[in-house]
Amino acid sequence: MGIVQTNENCIGCNRCIRTCSCVGANVAVERDRGNVIEVDQKKCIACGACIDTCEHNAREYIDDVEAFFADLKRGEKISVLIAPAFLANYPREYENYLGMLKALGVNRFISVSFGADITTWGYIKYITEHKYYGSISQPCPAVVGYIERYLPEILPKLMPVQSPMMCAAIYVKKYLGVHDKLAFISPCIAKKNEIDDPNNQKIASYNLTFAKLVAYLKAHPVSGAKPYKDEIEYGLGSIYPMPGGLKENVYWLLGEDALVRQMEGEHHMYEYLQRNADRIKGGQTSYLFVDALNCTNGCLYGTGTENRKTLNEDVFMAIQRIKRDSKNNSRKNENFENLTDSIAQIEKASADNAEQTNGISKSMAEVDAFAKNLAEVLASIEAARAGEAGKGFAVVANEIKTLADNSKTTADDSNKNNNDIRETISKLVQESGRLSQIVDSVNSRAQSLVASSEETAASISMMQSLTKSVEESLKQVLES
Repeated sequence: MGIVQTNENCIGCNRCIRTCSCVGANVAVERDRGNVIEVDQKKCIACGACIDTCEHNAREYIDDVEAFFADLKRGEKISVLIAPAFLANYPREYENYLGMLKALGVNRFISVSFGADITTWGYIKYITEHKYYGSISQPCPAVVGYIERYLPEILPKLMPVQSPMMCAAIYVKKYLGVHDKLAFISPCIAKKNEIDDPNNQKIASYNLTFAKLVAYLKAHPVSGAKPYKDEIEYGLGSIYPMPGGLKENVYWLLGEDALVRQMEGEHHMYEYLQRNADRIKGGQTSYLFVDALNCTNGCLYGTGTENRKTLNEDVFMAIQRIKRDSKNNSRKNENFENLTDSIAQIEKASADNAEQTNGISKSMAEVDAFAKNLAEVLASIEAARAGEAGKGFAVVANEIKTLADNSKTTADDSNKNNNDIRETISKLVQESGRLSQIVDSVNSRAQSLVASSEETAASISMMQSLTKSVEESLKQVLES
């Protein structure tokens, strides 16, 4: 049984034949009541054009609303995916409707806006990695159905990325670990073809069109139901149902230099594909891809919505508010990410500075120890040279040696002292070179620090100068 069907109201006026873009999908046949127009289900893509044009309400469609509620009553575990357009069509009732479904047994509620974000990422990733230009988007099952039936030669130009609904369904099953059956609250009657396609392996099970779902909830009110919200945060995927919604997502991320061809409408869409099939097939287009939708006003007023015929302006105003909020949230997330990156950089720089400072501290400790030994030796030298007159100074020198934990026995014999002095000075000349290396190391570390290290660097520079002076003085003593 197909999606679009002819009921008893048909009088065979042929308006559906004239408006249909799919040759042979509407067929005039003789019945007992006269001429009627039947639907050839193999050729119908469920674009909804015949439903729109029929003045006799002779065309209708089927979805899975009745089966969905019957399975819920039997205790089937079901979670729901929600098209972004549902919030725009029912901004005031949105949470109340979800609350009623929750009270009836629905397990979880996930907005397909998140799946749209995945789809956008998939498009950009595939285009950039494979240089795949001039393709046709495939969120719209009616467009995909038309290409499959009437232009199979351009099937290879369909973007190999799933629709937002399928991306959301796959994510929910694979990454959230949800094993429930999945129902899709949908603005589109053709989504049933996508859901029932055996290639999609029953990842989703029910197509619940806005119009029939809301009609059922109104006819079967749920008392005591509390408002309920959907799960998972999402970004600009929430504006996919707008005409050019996918294009706007790409422009938001890549800038408007990334040319995307926008095309929609039950007639314009398919006429465009027919006229440009050879160009598309040969890759002779200058754009990234075609943002292709069946419905002139996008999924906001899709074939399964209540507002399709009235084109209620409130729906358009609601999606503009959603768009504004989504962009503001995207900016907040971007600012937060920038802040996080900045904090991470600051933390890394601080860690580097801490490491450098720790290295300087260790080197300074070596310098300090060397300086104590140097002071001790110099004191010994002066005491020995002073002889008896320098006994008082020798006492001080011994105290310095004790404090430095490196005391040496003071020589009484001046000849022995002179020999010790010469040996010591020779060692000092050698050690002063090591001191220079230590100071150079400290100076190198200090250079990686910024303004906060300027005082340390200045001190180190002074120490280098003093070290060279000490080295020169010691050489002079050795030579005398």
